[in-house]
Amino acid sequence: MDDQFIWQIWDKDKNKALELFIVKYKTSLYKLCFNLTRNQTNAEDLFQDTFIKAFRYMDKFDRTRDFEPWLFTIAINLYKDSYRKIKKYFAKFIDFKDDTEKNLLIENIPSDLYLPEQEMEKNEIKKLLQKSINKLKDDYKIIIILFYYNNLKQKDIALILNIPEGTVKSRLNTAKKILKKYMEEANYD
Repeated sequence: MDDQFIWQIWDKDKNKALELFIVKYKTSLYKLCFNLTRNQTNAEDLFQDTFIKAFRYMDKFDRTRDFEPWLFTIAINLYKDSYRKIKKYFAKFIDFKDDTEKNLLIENIPSDLYLPEQEMEKNEIKKLLQKSINKLKDDYKIIIILFYYNNLKQKDIALILNIPEGTVKSRLNTAKKILKKYMEEANYD
């Protein structure tokens, strides 16, 4: 469904138009929210907060612009403003003294899931990559998420983050180098 059509409905019935915007963008926005927060509950909260804030400012939105980048910008700014603070606060409570303590705890968690060795290694690499992405500064993490998880083009990311496209390319390149280094340090090439 075309955004311009939804905007025509907006002029007549704001609730119906908002419902259509939510239906159209719920998958891509939720995916972004989940990849930012890495938690279903927080992703749902961020998703909801994003649409609440968007609804509040819809009348000021420039309808000649694309709606999705604007929506993503709101989500990222909300994440930066509040969810990052919460994440840092709670991270203090789940930090382990060292990897030995954490590994001991993980090894003693009973599991009823038995995977073939290849699948386990693939999952281990995915977890390590996600952990490495989470260690990145937000400037790099957000670009990686938008580019690889949300499949956005660099020009769209530049628009969302309000930075030059060259900066997006530079940060993406730097982020990939940092991730490569993290993976090599963990003995995954």
